[in-house]
Amino acid sequence: VVIGIFLLVSSPFVYFGVTGEQSYDITATLPSSMDSIAGSNILANEFVVGELQPLQVLLIWNESLSLNESTGLPEDAKLISLESIISHIITDYDNVSSVHTVTRPNGEYIPPEMIDTIHLEQMHRYISDDNTTIMLMIYLDLDPFGKEALDVAHDLITNLGTAVTAELALQDSVIFITGMTALYSELNTMMVEDTPIILIFTVVGIFLVLFFLLGSFFTPIRLELTILLSVLVSLGATNLVFHHGLGQPIIWFLPVLLFVTMFGLGMDFDILLVSRIKEEIEKGATDKEATFKAVKSTSKMILSAGFIMSASFFSLMLSQLWPLKIIGFAIGFAVLLDATVVRLFLVPALMMVLKKLNWWPYWRISKETVMRNYAKDKNNKD
Repeated sequence: VVIGIFLLVSSPFVYFGVTGEQSYDITATLPSSMDSIAGSNILANEFVVGELQPLQVLLIWNESLSLNESTGLPEDAKLISLESIISHIITDYDNVSSVHTVTRPNGEYIPPEMIDTIHLEQMHRYISDDNTTIMLMIYLDLDPFGKEALDVAHDLITNLGTAVTAELALQDSVIFITGMTALYSELNTMMVEDTPIILIFTVVGIFLVLFFLLGSFFTPIRLELTILLSVLVSLGATNLVFHHGLGQPIIWFLPVLLFVTMFGLGMDFDILLVSRIKEEIEKGATDKEATFKAVKSTSKMILSAGFIMSASFFSLMLSQLWPLKIIGFAIGFAVLLDATVVRLFLVPALMMVLKKLNWWPYWRISKETVMRNYAKDKNNKD
């Protein structure tokens, strides 16, 4: 009954925890009362939001470029190749509003016969003083920190290198893509690559520690699953309260931070409870008796520790900064949930259902003791 009710109630929170999206927009998490944020919001509302943070592409050569004597611009072959790449960018990417560079300083291509003194002055702004670098500014009509903009930046980072290599006049250059959108796109890529490694290392490490400590195969798995459940429920609650309720983006590193933090704190609670159950079984108690005694003797310590830690994290919600509020709520809620409902109700219920499987393969506790207590518990029911 306890297991069923908990799974039923927690399911919606788990759904929002799994499907919730994270944001890299730091400015959106700062108080709107700040003058700089208020000004940024006005710019975003009154102008094309993507123009605030364009992608900056740098084509760099080892030596100074050969320049046209009359215009001081790079040779025609390089400019033609550059314009060919830009045309493909504008054609292939619907969200690219304009590209500014030496051939189109104002976003529109300027044919050679139309170049005048004013145009030349504008064009030279996209060439470095030592004539080794050409800069492109790619403007998107997207939120520069939104997921769609990050995906476009990632795609451009991947494809522009190939496009430049395909142009004979540009093959001897090295390409770099920078800007805040490109930075966060690469940061997102790193997080996607690193997160599985962090999760696997944490899960496997804790499993091995608990396996050698308790001599059980199923108990470490049950522990990790219940902690993961606390993490997902907390993420879902955080997503509902802050993102859907208060309109605040969820900071990008919260899931990993919450996962690692809770696997450390939740393991302490569980080891305290399970060790006590194991001691009672070794004394001859049945699974049911051992579980009741363990919960009774450890509940005050687990609750006290849980309330103290959750109160400490909840204090972060007093901050004016939304990231601290969100982190404080997420970890505080997870700790409180784990120390009350999960450790004192769900875990005992699971252990009473699993019974002798809790201690298989009976490395730290004799099989005879487990089977004797199991038989005793069965006889009591009969």
